[in-house]
Amino acid sequence: AFDLGVDLIGVGNIERWANAPLLMSPRGLMPTAKSVVVCAIHHTDAMIEIGGENSPHEQGTYVYQLFMNSHLDFLSYTLGRFLEDRGYRAVPITASNIWRYREYKGLTSTFAPDMSHIYASVAAGLTEMGYSGIAMSPEYGPRNRFVSIITDAPLVPDPLLPGNTVCDRCGMCIKHCVIDAFRQEVNGEVALEIEGNRYSFANKNLWRCAWSEHFGLDCELEVPAKVTEPVILERMKEVGLRGGTMGCCIKFCLPKDRRSWDKSYSSAPIRKKSVQPARPAPDRGVQMRMISQCLEFGADRVVVQSLADWKGADLNPLLPDAKSIVMVAVNPPAKGDSATRDKHSELGGMMSYTMNKCCFYTASDLEKLGYSGAPYNMGGLKKEPGKSAIESVRDTFKAMLTNPNAIAGFVLTSAELTPADVSSSYAPLPPSLDLTDTLREKALEFGADVVGIASAERVTKAVNSIKADMDGERVLNAKETGRLWLGSTADITEEKRQVHTPEDHLPNAKSVVVIGIRIPKQSVENMGRHGAEAIGPYTFAQYESRNLLRLAALRLQKVMQGWGINCVAVDDLANTGSYSSNPRGP
Repeated sequence: AFDLGVDLIGVGNIERWANAPLLMSPRGLMPTAKSVVVCAIHHTDAMIEIGGENSPHEQGTYVYQLFMNSHLDFLSYTLGRFLEDRGYRAVPITASNIWRYREYKGLTSTFAPDMSHIYASVAAGLTEMGYSGIAMSPEYGPRNRFVSIITDAPLVPDPLLPGNTVCDRCGMCIKHCVIDAFRQEVNGEVALEIEGNRYSFANKNLWRCAWSEHFGLDCELEVPAKVTEPVILERMKEVGLRGGTMGCCIKFCLPKDRRSWDKSYSSAPIRKKSVQPARPAPDRGVQMRMISQCLEFGADRVVVQSLADWKGADLNPLLPDAKSIVMVAVNPPAKGDSATRDKHSELGGMMSYTMNKCCFYTASDLEKLGYSGAPYNMGGLKKEPGKSAIESVRDTFKAMLTNPNAIAGFVLTSAELTPADVSSSYAPLPPSLDLTDTLREKALEFGADVVGIASAERVTKAVNSIKADMDGERVLNAKETGRLWLGSTADITEEKRQVHTPEDHLPNAKSVVVIGIRIPKQSVENMGRHGAEAIGPYTFAQYESRNLLRLAALRLQKVMQGWGINCVAVDDLANTGSYSSNPRGP
Protein backbone atom coordinates (compact mmCIF):
# COMPACT_ATOMS: atom_id res chain seq x y z
CA ALA A 1 0.00 0.00 0.00
CA PHE A 2 2.81 2.42 0.80
CA ASP A 3 4.39 1.62 -2.57
CA LEU A 4 1.13 2.78 -4.16
CA GLY A 5 1.18 6.12 -2.36
CA VAL A 6 -0.79 5.85 0.89
CA ASP A 7 0.18 7.96 3.90
CA LEU A 8 -1.63 5.89 6.54
CA ILE A 9 -3.07 2.38 6.58
CA GLY A 10 -5.02 0.59 9.29
CA VAL A 11 -6.90 -2.67 9.80
CA GLY A 12 -10.09 -3.20 11.74
CA ASN A 13 -11.46 -6.60 12.73
CA ILE A 14 -15.03 -7.11 11.58
CA GLU A 15 -16.41 -7.21 15.13
CA ARG A 16 -15.81 -3.47 15.39
CA TRP A 17 -18.80 -2.98 13.07
CA ALA A 18 -21.14 -4.92 15.38
CA ASN A 19 -23.28 -1.81 15.98
CA ALA A 20 -23.40 -0.72 12.34
CA PRO A 21 -26.73 -1.06 10.50
CA LEU A 22 -26.54 -3.98 8.08
CA LEU A 23 -27.32 -1.68 5.14
CA MET A 24 -24.05 0.20 5.83
CA SER A 25 -21.99 -2.65 7.25
CA PRO A 26 -19.05 -4.59 5.78
CA ARG A 27 -20.89 -7.78 6.69
CA GLY A 28 -23.90 -6.50 4.79
CA LEU A 29 -21.67 -6.45 1.72
CA MET A 30 -19.68 -9.60 2.50
CA PRO A 31 -21.10 -11.91 5.19
CA THR A 32 -17.82 -13.86 5.42
CA ALA A 33 -15.71 -10.73 6.00
CA LYS A 34 -13.09 -10.84 8.75
CA SER A 35 -11.19 -7.59 8.25
CA VAL A 36 -11.45 -4.12 6.73
CA VAL A 37 -8.34 -2.41 5.38
CA VAL A 38 -8.50 1.40 5.39
CA CYS A 39 -6.03 3.57 3.46
CA ALA A 40 -5.54 7.32 3.78
CA ILE A 41 -3.91 9.93 1.57
CA HIS A 42 -3.02 13.27 3.13
CA HIS A 43 -3.97 16.47 1.32
CA THR A 44 -0.87 18.58 0.97
CA ASP A 45 -1.10 21.36 3.54
CA ALA A 46 -0.99 24.02 0.83
CA MET A 47 -4.12 22.51 -0.75
CA ILE A 48 -5.96 23.28 2.48
CA GLU A 49 -4.23 26.46 3.59
CA ILE A 50 -4.24 28.20 0.18
CA GLY A 51 -7.30 26.63 -1.42
CA GLY A 52 -10.52 28.61 -1.03
CA GLU A 53 -8.84 31.77 0.26
CA ASN A 54 -10.81 34.21 -1.92
CA SER A 55 -14.04 32.23 -1.74
CA PRO A 56 -14.96 28.65 -0.85
CA HIS A 57 -16.08 28.35 -4.49
CA GLU A 58 -12.57 29.32 -5.66
CA GLN A 59 -11.01 26.00 -4.73
CA GLY A 60 -7.70 26.50 -6.53
CA THR A 61 -5.17 23.88 -5.49
CA TYR A 62 -7.80 22.12 -3.37
CA VAL A 63 -9.38 20.85 -6.59
CA TYR A 64 -6.73 18.12 -6.41
CA GLN A 65 -9.12 16.36 -4.04
CA LEU A 66 -10.64 14.97 -7.25
CA PHE A 67 -7.35 13.33 -8.17
CA MET A 68 -7.07 11.99 -4.63
CA ASN A 69 -10.44 10.28 -5.02
CA SER A 70 -9.37 8.81 -8.37
CA HIS A 71 -6.14 7.52 -6.90
CA LEU A 72 -7.91 6.11 -3.85
CA ASP A 73 -10.13 4.20 -6.29
CA PHE A 74 -6.95 2.87 -7.92
CA LEU A 75 -5.58 1.89 -4.51
CA SER A 76 -8.76 0.14 -3.46
CA TYR A 77 -9.10 -1.84 -6.67
CA THR A 78 -5.41 -2.75 -6.83
CA LEU A 79 -5.28 -3.92 -3.21
CA GLY A 80 -8.48 -5.90 -3.71
CA ARG A 81 -6.86 -7.75 -6.60
CA PHE A 82 -3.70 -8.18 -4.51
CA LEU A 83 -5.71 -9.99 -1.84
CA GLU A 84 -7.47 -12.12 -4.46
CA ASP A 85 -4.12 -13.13 -5.94
CA ARG A 86 -3.22 -14.54 -2.53
CA GLY A 87 -6.32 -16.67 -2.25
CA TYR A 88 -8.62 -14.38 -0.25
CA ARG A 89 -11.92 -12.75 -1.19
CA ALA A 90 -12.13 -8.96 -1.28
CA VAL A 91 -14.64 -6.21 -2.02
CA PRO A 92 -12.96 -2.93 -2.99
CA ILE A 93 -15.13 0.10 -2.18
CA THR A 94 -15.07 3.33 -4.17
CA ALA A 95 -13.70 6.46 -2.51
CA SER A 96 -16.81 8.64 -2.72
CA ASN A 97 -20.19 9.55 -4.19
CA ILE A 98 -22.02 6.22 -4.30
CA TRP A 99 -24.67 6.47 -1.61
CA ARG A 100 -28.39 6.52 -0.83
CA TYR A 101 -29.55 10.12 -0.43
CA ARG A 102 -32.82 9.20 1.24
CA GLU A 103 -33.89 6.95 4.08
CA TYR A 104 -34.25 3.35 2.94
CA LYS A 105 -36.24 0.64 4.65
CA GLY A 106 -35.13 0.65 8.29
CA LEU A 107 -32.10 2.86 7.64
CA THR A 108 -32.83 6.40 8.83
CA SER A 109 -29.47 7.78 7.68
CA THR A 110 -29.36 10.09 4.68
CA PHE A 111 -26.39 10.29 2.31
CA ALA A 112 -25.70 6.70 3.36
CA PRO A 113 -22.79 5.07 1.51
CA ASP A 114 -22.42 1.33 1.06
CA MET A 115 -19.91 1.66 3.89
CA SER A 116 -18.64 4.85 5.53
CA HIS A 117 -14.90 5.38 5.07
CA ILE A 118 -15.02 8.06 7.76
CA TYR A 119 -16.35 5.61 10.33
CA ALA A 120 -14.10 2.86 8.96
CA SER A 121 -11.02 5.01 9.57
CA VAL A 122 -12.04 5.21 13.24
CA ALA A 123 -12.63 1.46 13.42
CA ALA A 124 -9.21 0.82 11.86
CA GLY A 125 -7.42 2.92 14.48
CA LEU A 126 -6.43 5.77 12.16
CA THR A 127 -8.69 8.53 13.44
CA GLU A 128 -11.22 9.83 15.91
CA MET A 129 -14.36 11.78 15.08
CA GLY A 130 -14.11 15.56 15.21
CA TYR A 131 -17.10 17.61 16.35
CA SER A 132 -17.73 18.49 12.69
CA GLY A 133 -18.44 14.85 11.83
CA ILE A 134 -15.19 14.52 9.90
CA ALA A 135 -12.57 11.99 10.95
CA MET A 136 -9.36 13.49 12.37
CA SER A 137 -5.99 11.78 12.45
CA PRO A 138 -3.43 12.87 15.06
CA GLU A 139 -0.94 13.68 12.29
CA TYR A 140 -3.10 15.59 9.82
CA GLY A 141 -6.40 16.39 11.50
CA PRO A 142 -9.15 16.22 8.85
CA ARG A 143 -6.68 16.63 5.98
CA ASN A 144 -7.08 13.02 4.87
CA ARG A 145 -9.17 11.15 2.33
CA PHE A 146 -9.95 7.47 2.86
CA VAL A 147 -10.84 4.28 1.04
CA SER A 148 -11.63 0.78 2.31
CA ILE A 149 -11.30 -2.84 1.21
CA ILE A 150 -13.39 -5.57 2.84
CA THR A 151 -11.78 -9.01 2.96
CA ASP A 152 -12.00 -12.46 4.51
CA ALA A 153 -8.25 -12.37 5.16
CA PRO A 154 -7.61 -12.79 8.92
CA LEU A 155 -5.48 -9.67 9.32
CA VAL A 156 -4.13 -8.35 12.62
CA PRO A 157 -6.19 -5.31 13.71
CA ASP A 158 -4.56 -2.04 14.70
CA PRO A 159 -5.26 -0.57 18.15
CA LEU A 160 -8.05 1.97 18.38
CA LEU A 161 -7.50 5.57 19.37
CA PRO A 162 -9.22 6.17 22.73
CA GLY A 163 -11.81 8.71 21.54
CA ASN A 164 -12.34 12.45 21.94
CA THR A 165 -8.62 13.22 22.25
CA VAL A 166 -7.79 14.65 18.81
CA CYS A 167 -10.56 17.26 18.52
CA ASP A 168 -10.28 19.89 21.28
CA ARG A 169 -13.66 21.49 20.47
CA CYS A 170 -11.97 24.74 19.47
CA GLY A 171 -15.12 25.84 17.61
CA MET A 172 -13.39 26.85 14.38
CA CYS A 173 -15.72 24.66 12.31
CA ILE A 174 -18.71 26.35 13.96
CA LYS A 175 -17.32 29.83 13.38
CA HIS A 176 -16.31 29.40 9.75
CA CYS A 177 -19.02 27.18 8.26
CA VAL A 178 -20.46 29.32 5.45
CA ILE A 179 -23.86 27.61 5.52
CA ASP A 180 -24.04 27.56 9.34
CA ALA A 181 -24.38 23.79 9.58
CA PHE A 182 -23.23 23.71 13.22
CA ARG A 183 -25.56 26.39 14.57
CA GLN A 184 -28.73 25.68 12.63
CA GLU A 185 -30.56 22.37 12.46
CA VAL A 186 -28.21 20.59 14.88
CA ASN A 187 -29.89 17.99 17.06
CA GLY A 188 -27.33 17.48 19.82
CA GLU A 189 -24.60 14.91 19.33
CA VAL A 190 -24.36 11.30 18.24
CA ALA A 191 -21.55 8.83 18.78
CA LEU A 192 -19.86 5.75 17.43
CA GLU A 193 -19.29 3.11 20.09
CA ILE A 194 -16.53 0.62 19.32
CA GLU A 195 -15.05 -1.83 21.83
CA GLY A 196 -15.95 0.40 24.77
CA ASN A 197 -14.66 3.60 23.17
CA ARG A 198 -17.00 6.47 22.37
CA TYR A 199 -16.49 8.89 19.45
CA SER A 200 -19.01 11.74 19.54
CA PHE A 201 -19.80 14.42 16.96
CA ALA A 202 -22.50 16.89 15.92
CA ASN A 203 -25.81 15.47 14.73
CA LYS A 204 -26.13 17.94 11.86
CA ASN A 205 -28.56 18.12 8.94
CA LEU A 206 -26.62 16.59 6.06
CA TRP A 207 -28.88 18.25 3.47
CA ARG A 208 -27.70 21.62 4.81
CA CYS A 209 -24.11 20.41 4.91
CA ALA A 210 -24.35 19.38 1.24
CA TRP A 211 -25.88 22.70 0.09
CA SER A 212 -22.72 23.95 -1.63
CA GLU A 213 -20.05 21.34 -1.05
CA HIS A 214 -22.01 18.60 -2.82
CA PHE A 215 -24.88 20.21 -4.71
CA GLY A 216 -22.97 23.28 -5.89
CA LEU A 217 -25.42 25.95 -4.72
CA ASP A 218 -24.03 29.41 -4.05
CA CYS A 219 -22.91 29.55 -0.42
CA GLU A 220 -22.59 33.34 -0.56
CA LEU A 221 -26.33 33.78 -1.07
CA GLU A 222 -28.76 33.44 1.81
CA VAL A 223 -29.34 29.85 2.92
CA PRO A 224 -32.86 29.04 4.20
CA ALA A 225 -33.35 28.36 7.89
CA LYS A 226 -34.53 24.83 7.10
CA VAL A 227 -32.87 22.84 4.33
CA THR A 228 -34.48 19.75 2.84
CA GLU A 229 -34.28 17.95 -0.47
CA PRO A 230 -37.25 19.90 -1.93
CA VAL A 231 -35.71 23.19 -0.76
CA ILE A 232 -32.44 22.34 -2.52
CA LEU A 233 -34.20 21.38 -5.74
CA GLU A 234 -36.29 24.55 -5.69
CA ARG A 235 -33.21 26.75 -5.25
CA MET A 236 -31.58 24.97 -8.19
CA LYS A 237 -34.57 25.78 -10.37
CA GLU A 238 -34.54 29.42 -9.25
CA VAL A 239 -30.85 30.35 -9.54
CA GLY A 240 -28.97 27.34 -10.91
CA LEU A 241 -25.62 26.08 -9.72
CA ARG A 242 -22.42 27.94 -8.99
CA GLY A 243 -20.15 24.96 -8.34
CA GLY A 244 -18.75 23.00 -5.43
CA THR A 245 -16.88 24.47 -2.51
CA MET A 246 -13.98 23.75 -0.27
CA GLY A 247 -15.32 22.65 3.09
CA CYS A 248 -14.42 25.22 5.73
CA CYS A 249 -14.78 22.50 8.37
CA ILE A 250 -11.67 20.97 6.80
CA LYS A 251 -9.84 24.22 6.09
CA PHE A 252 -9.99 25.64 9.61
CA CYS A 253 -9.53 22.44 11.60
CA LEU A 254 -6.34 21.00 13.10
CA PRO A 255 -5.45 19.19 16.32
CA LYS A 256 -4.24 21.63 18.96
CA ASP A 257 -0.66 20.38 18.97
CA ARG A 258 -0.45 20.76 15.18
CA ARG A 259 -2.06 24.20 15.01
CA SER A 260 -0.15 27.42 14.34
CA TRP A 261 -1.07 30.73 12.75
CA ASP A 262 0.35 33.08 10.14
CA LYS A 263 -2.44 35.31 8.87
CA SER A 264 -0.13 36.81 6.23
CA TYR A 265 0.10 33.32 4.71
CA SER A 266 -3.42 31.95 5.18
CA SER A 267 -6.64 32.71 7.00
CA ALA A 268 -6.57 29.08 8.14
CA PRO A 269 -4.31 27.51 10.76
CA ILE A 270 -0.93 26.30 9.51
CA ARG A 271 -0.09 22.67 10.24
CA LYS A 272 3.14 22.22 12.17
CA LYS A 273 5.19 19.79 10.12
CA SER A 274 7.16 16.99 11.71
CA VAL A 275 10.24 17.87 9.63
CA GLN A 276 11.88 21.23 9.00
CA PRO A 277 14.28 21.63 6.05
CA ALA A 278 17.89 22.26 7.00
CA ARG A 279 18.40 24.66 4.10
CA PRO A 280 16.40 26.33 1.31
CA ALA A 281 17.53 23.87 -1.37
CA PRO A 282 16.98 20.13 -0.90
CA ASP A 283 19.79 17.70 -1.60
CA ARG A 284 20.41 17.05 -5.29
CA GLY A 285 19.14 13.51 -5.00
CA VAL A 286 15.70 14.79 -3.97
CA GLN A 287 15.23 16.61 -7.26
CA MET A 288 16.72 13.72 -9.24
CA ARG A 289 14.25 11.33 -7.64
CA MET A 290 11.38 13.78 -8.15
CA ILE A 291 11.98 14.02 -11.89
CA SER A 292 12.65 10.30 -12.21
CA GLN A 293 9.39 9.51 -10.42
CA CYS A 294 7.41 11.74 -12.79
CA LEU A 295 8.93 9.97 -15.79
CA GLU A 296 8.20 6.59 -14.20
CA PHE A 297 4.56 7.61 -13.68
CA GLY A 298 4.31 8.49 -17.38
CA ALA A 299 5.25 12.16 -17.75
CA ASP A 300 6.72 13.12 -21.12
CA ARG A 301 8.30 16.37 -19.99
CA VAL A 302 9.28 17.92 -16.67
CA VAL A 303 10.47 21.53 -16.51
CA VAL A 304 11.84 23.11 -13.33
CA GLN A 305 12.29 26.87 -13.05
CA SER A 306 13.32 29.23 -10.30
CA LEU A 307 10.76 31.94 -9.67
CA ALA A 308 13.66 34.35 -9.40
CA ASP A 309 13.87 33.98 -13.19
CA TRP A 310 10.11 33.87 -13.81
CA LYS A 311 8.97 36.39 -16.43
CA GLY A 312 5.22 35.98 -16.09
CA ALA A 313 2.64 37.19 -13.58
CA ASP A 314 3.27 37.05 -9.84
CA LEU A 315 2.65 33.48 -8.64
CA ASN A 316 2.70 34.22 -4.92
CA PRO A 317 -1.13 34.37 -4.75
CA LEU A 318 -1.02 30.66 -5.60
CA LEU A 319 1.57 29.91 -2.88
CA PRO A 320 2.90 32.79 -0.77
CA ASP A 321 6.29 31.21 -0.06
CA ALA A 322 6.85 29.79 -3.55
CA LYS A 323 10.44 29.75 -4.77
CA SER A 324 10.26 27.26 -7.65
CA ILE A 325 7.81 25.89 -10.19
CA VAL A 326 7.72 22.36 -11.60
CA MET A 327 5.73 21.96 -14.81
CA VAL A 328 4.64 18.52 -16.03
CA ALA A 329 3.25 17.50 -19.42
CA VAL A 330 1.81 14.21 -20.65
CA ASN A 331 1.55 13.72 -24.41
CA PRO A 332 -1.05 11.58 -26.17
CA PRO A 333 0.16 8.59 -28.17
CA ALA A 334 0.42 9.14 -31.89
CA LYS A 335 -2.85 8.39 -33.69
CA GLY A 336 -3.22 7.13 -37.21
CA ASP A 337 -5.44 8.60 -39.90
CA SER A 338 -7.80 5.67 -40.26
CA ALA A 339 -11.49 6.16 -40.97
CA THR A 340 -12.29 4.71 -37.53
CA ARG A 341 -10.26 7.25 -35.59
CA ASP A 342 -13.35 8.30 -33.64
CA LYS A 343 -13.59 4.71 -32.36
CA HIS A 344 -10.11 4.68 -30.85
CA SER A 345 -9.88 4.61 -27.06
CA GLU A 346 -10.38 7.96 -25.37
CA LEU A 347 -7.22 8.24 -23.28
CA GLY A 348 -7.54 11.88 -22.18
CA GLY A 349 -8.85 10.91 -18.76
CA MET A 350 -5.86 8.70 -18.07
CA MET A 351 -3.48 11.35 -19.40
CA SER A 352 -5.00 13.78 -16.88
CA TYR A 353 -4.75 11.17 -14.12
CA THR A 354 -1.07 10.62 -14.95
CA MET A 355 -0.28 14.34 -14.98
CA ASN A 356 -2.15 14.88 -11.71
CA LYS A 357 -0.34 11.96 -10.11
CA CYS A 358 3.01 13.49 -11.04
CA CYS A 359 2.06 16.89 -9.66
CA PHE A 360 0.39 15.64 -6.48
CA TYR A 361 3.18 13.32 -5.42
CA THR A 362 5.86 15.88 -6.30
CA ALA A 363 4.14 18.33 -3.94
CA SER A 364 3.50 15.64 -1.32
CA ASP A 365 7.07 14.35 -1.31
CA LEU A 366 8.52 17.85 -0.98
CA GLU A 367 6.14 18.54 1.89
CA LYS A 368 7.36 15.46 3.73
CA LEU A 369 10.80 17.09 3.71
CA GLY A 370 9.37 20.24 5.31
CA TYR A 371 8.85 22.34 2.17
CA SER A 372 5.47 23.58 0.98
CA GLY A 373 3.95 22.14 -2.17
CA ALA A 374 0.81 23.16 -4.05
CA PRO A 375 -0.30 21.16 -7.13
CA TYR A 376 -2.37 22.93 -9.79
CA ASN A 377 -3.97 22.18 -13.11
CA MET A 378 -4.23 24.88 -15.76
CA GLY A 379 -7.56 26.37 -14.71
CA GLY A 380 -10.14 26.54 -11.96
CA LEU A 381 -9.76 30.10 -10.65
CA LYS A 382 -12.09 32.86 -11.82
CA LYS A 383 -11.05 35.67 -9.47
CA GLU A 384 -7.95 37.81 -9.49
CA PRO A 385 -5.09 37.63 -8.78
CA GLY A 386 -5.19 33.83 -8.97
CA LYS A 387 -6.81 33.80 -12.41
CA SER A 388 -3.99 35.79 -14.03
CA ALA A 389 -1.35 33.75 -12.22
CA ILE A 390 -2.64 30.45 -13.59
CA GLU A 391 -3.09 31.93 -17.06
CA SER A 392 0.52 33.09 -16.96
CA VAL A 393 1.76 29.57 -16.21
CA ARG A 394 -0.50 28.09 -18.86
CA ASP A 395 0.68 30.51 -21.55
CA THR A 396 4.34 30.10 -20.61
CA PHE A 397 4.23 26.32 -20.68
CA LYS A 398 2.08 26.19 -23.81
CA ALA A 399 4.75 28.12 -25.69
CA MET A 400 7.32 25.53 -24.62
CA LEU A 401 5.33 22.42 -25.58
CA THR A 402 5.84 20.72 -28.91
CA ASN A 403 2.59 18.73 -28.73
CA PRO A 404 -0.51 20.97 -28.70
CA ASN A 405 -2.61 18.10 -27.32
CA ALA A 406 -0.45 17.56 -24.24
CA ILE A 407 -2.13 17.77 -20.84
CA ALA A 408 -0.15 19.90 -18.40
CA GLY A 409 -0.12 20.89 -14.76
CA PHE A 410 2.33 22.38 -12.30
CA VAL A 411 3.57 22.46 -8.73
CA LEU A 412 4.67 25.49 -6.75
CA THR A 413 7.04 24.86 -3.87
CA SER A 414 9.09 26.71 -1.29
CA ALA A 415 12.04 24.45 -2.13
CA GLU A 416 14.74 26.21 -4.12
CA LEU A 417 15.14 23.75 -6.96
CA THR A 418 17.74 23.72 -9.72
CA PRO A 419 16.43 24.69 -13.19
CA ALA A 420 16.02 21.64 -15.42
CA ASP A 421 14.21 20.52 -18.57
CA VAL A 422 13.89 16.75 -18.99
CA SER A 423 11.94 14.84 -21.63
CA SER A 424 11.15 11.15 -21.70
CA SER A 425 12.38 8.88 -24.46
CA TYR A 426 11.33 5.36 -25.31
CA ALA A 427 14.31 3.33 -26.46
CA PRO A 428 14.08 0.83 -29.32
CA LEU A 429 13.65 -2.79 -28.32
CA PRO A 430 17.09 -4.42 -27.98
CA PRO A 431 17.62 -7.21 -30.54
CA SER A 432 18.41 -9.62 -27.70
CA LEU A 433 14.83 -9.42 -26.38
CA ASP A 434 11.90 -11.31 -27.86
CA LEU A 435 9.21 -8.85 -28.96
CA THR A 436 6.24 -11.01 -28.00
CA ASP A 437 7.56 -11.99 -24.57
CA THR A 438 8.63 -8.44 -23.76
CA LEU A 439 5.26 -7.08 -24.84
CA ARG A 440 3.46 -9.52 -22.54
CA GLU A 441 5.73 -8.57 -19.65
CA LYS A 442 5.10 -4.87 -20.20
CA ALA A 443 1.32 -5.30 -20.35
CA LEU A 444 1.36 -7.20 -17.05
CA GLU A 445 3.73 -4.62 -15.53
CA PHE A 446 1.27 -1.87 -16.48
CA GLY A 447 -1.57 -3.61 -14.66
CA ALA A 448 -3.18 -6.15 -16.99
CA ASP A 449 -4.38 -9.43 -15.47
CA VAL A 450 -4.36 -11.31 -18.77
CA VAL A 451 -2.70 -10.75 -22.14
CA GLY A 452 -3.55 -12.48 -25.39
CA ILE A 453 -2.07 -12.02 -28.85
CA ALA A 454 -3.62 -13.01 -32.17
CA SER A 455 -2.77 -12.35 -35.76
CA ALA A 456 -4.81 -9.63 -37.43
CA GLU A 457 -5.77 -12.22 -40.04
CA ARG A 458 -7.30 -14.52 -37.41
CA VAL A 459 -9.31 -11.69 -35.86
CA THR A 460 -10.48 -10.48 -39.28
CA LYS A 461 -11.78 -13.95 -40.11
CA ALA A 462 -13.66 -14.08 -36.82
CA VAL A 463 -15.18 -10.63 -37.39
CA ASN A 464 -16.16 -11.50 -40.95
CA SER A 465 -18.02 -14.56 -39.67
CA ILE A 466 -20.52 -12.27 -37.88
CA LYS A 467 -20.38 -9.32 -40.23
CA ALA A 468 -23.32 -10.40 -42.37
CA ASP A 469 -25.55 -10.65 -39.29
CA MET A 470 -24.53 -7.40 -37.60
CA ASP A 471 -23.38 -4.97 -40.28
CA GLY A 472 -26.05 -2.36 -40.95
CA GLU A 473 -27.98 -3.04 -37.75
CA ARG A 474 -30.06 -0.18 -36.42
CA VAL A 475 -28.33 1.35 -33.38
CA LEU A 476 -30.00 3.86 -31.08
CA ASN A 477 -27.82 6.26 -29.11
CA ALA A 478 -29.21 8.04 -26.06
CA LYS A 479 -27.41 11.16 -24.84
CA GLU A 480 -28.32 12.66 -21.47
CA THR A 481 -29.60 16.22 -21.87
CA GLY A 482 -31.35 16.79 -18.54
CA ARG A 483 -30.38 19.31 -15.89
CA LEU A 484 -28.19 17.93 -13.14
CA TRP A 485 -30.27 16.80 -10.14
CA LEU A 486 -33.50 18.20 -11.61
CA GLY A 487 -34.52 15.62 -14.16
CA SER A 488 -33.37 13.19 -16.78
CA THR A 489 -34.09 13.67 -20.46
CA ALA A 490 -32.27 12.28 -23.46
CA ASP A 491 -31.73 12.99 -27.13
CA ILE A 492 -32.07 9.85 -29.22
CA THR A 493 -30.15 9.50 -32.45
CA GLU A 494 -30.00 6.60 -34.85
CA GLU A 495 -27.16 5.17 -36.90
CA LYS A 496 -26.28 2.02 -38.77
CA ARG A 497 -23.73 -0.29 -37.23
CA GLN A 498 -20.54 -0.71 -39.20
CA VAL A 499 -18.55 -3.74 -38.11
CA HIS A 500 -14.79 -3.13 -38.09
CA THR A 501 -11.73 -5.29 -38.59
CA PRO A 502 -8.18 -4.62 -37.32
CA GLU A 503 -7.22 -3.21 -40.73
CA ASP A 504 -10.00 -0.61 -40.47
CA HIS A 505 -8.33 0.80 -37.36
CA LEU A 506 -4.74 0.41 -38.54
CA PRO A 507 -3.93 -0.19 -42.20
CA ASN A 508 -1.56 -3.14 -42.68
CA ALA A 509 -2.26 -4.37 -39.14
CA LYS A 510 -0.31 -7.53 -38.35
CA SER A 511 -1.31 -8.42 -34.77
CA VAL A 512 -3.95 -7.76 -32.14
CA VAL A 513 -2.90 -7.55 -28.49
CA VAL A 514 -5.81 -8.01 -26.07
CA ILE A 515 -5.40 -7.03 -22.42
CA GLY A 516 -7.91 -7.70 -19.68
CA ILE A 517 -8.49 -6.68 -16.07
CA ARG A 518 -10.80 -8.78 -13.93
CA ILE A 519 -13.67 -7.72 -11.74
CA PRO A 520 -13.27 -9.06 -8.18
CA LYS A 521 -15.35 -12.21 -7.81
CA GLN A 522 -16.92 -11.08 -4.55
CA SER A 523 -18.06 -7.78 -6.09
CA VAL A 524 -19.93 -9.70 -8.78
CA GLU A 525 -21.48 -12.31 -6.51
CA ASN A 526 -22.61 -9.73 -3.95
CA MET A 527 -24.42 -7.43 -6.39
CA GLY A 528 -27.74 -6.50 -4.81
CA ARG A 529 -27.56 -9.47 -2.46
CA HIS A 530 -27.02 -9.90 1.27
CA GLY A 531 -27.95 -7.37 3.92
CA ALA A 532 -26.58 -4.26 2.23
CA GLU A 533 -28.60 -4.73 -0.98
CA ALA A 534 -25.84 -2.77 -2.71
CA ILE A 535 -24.83 -2.52 -6.35
CA GLY A 536 -22.16 0.10 -5.60
CA PRO A 537 -19.15 -2.27 -5.46
CA TYR A 538 -20.09 -3.82 -8.81
CA THR A 539 -20.69 -0.42 -10.43
CA PHE A 540 -17.33 0.71 -9.09
CA ALA A 541 -15.66 -2.40 -10.52
CA GLN A 542 -17.20 -1.72 -13.93
CA TYR A 543 -15.78 1.75 -14.35
CA GLU A 544 -12.52 1.26 -12.46
CA SER A 545 -11.57 -1.80 -14.51
CA ARG A 546 -12.06 0.30 -17.64
CA ASN A 547 -9.98 3.12 -16.17
CA LEU A 548 -7.15 0.72 -15.42
CA LEU A 549 -7.40 -0.83 -18.88
CA ARG A 550 -7.09 2.58 -20.49
CA LEU A 551 -4.18 3.49 -18.24
CA ALA A 552 -2.39 0.29 -19.26
CA ALA A 553 -3.23 0.94 -22.92
CA LEU A 554 -1.84 4.48 -22.71
CA ARG A 555 1.48 3.31 -21.32
CA LEU A 556 1.76 0.25 -23.56
CA GLN A 557 0.99 2.25 -26.68
CA LYS A 558 3.76 4.74 -25.94
CA VAL A 559 6.30 1.99 -25.30
CA MET A 560 5.38 0.19 -28.51
CA GLN A 561 5.61 3.38 -30.52
CA GLY A 562 9.04 3.92 -28.97
CA TRP A 563 9.98 0.54 -30.38
CA GLY A 564 8.98 1.80 -33.80
CA ILE A 565 5.67 -0.09 -33.92
CA ASN A 566 2.55 1.58 -35.29
CA CYS A 567 -0.36 0.83 -32.97
CA VAL A 568 -3.71 2.17 -31.79
CA ALA A 569 -5.88 1.34 -28.79
CA VAL A 570 -9.57 0.53 -29.18
CA ASP A 571 -12.19 -0.34 -26.58
CA ASP A 572 -14.49 -2.17 -28.99
CA LEU A 573 -12.49 -3.48 -31.94
CA ALA A 574 -15.37 -4.87 -34.00
CA ASN A 575 -17.84 -2.13 -33.00
CA THR A 576 -20.28 -4.76 -31.81
CA GLY A 577 -20.59 -3.65 -28.19
CA SER A 578 -22.35 -0.81 -26.41
CA TYR A 579 -21.72 1.70 -23.64
CA SER A 580 -23.76 2.50 -20.57
CA SER A 581 -23.73 5.84 -18.80
CA ASN A 582 -21.84 6.20 -15.53
CA PRO A 583 -20.83 9.40 -13.69
CA ARG A 584 -17.23 8.15 -13.66
CA GLY A 585 -17.08 7.18 -17.34
CA PRO A 586 -18.56 4.58 -19.74
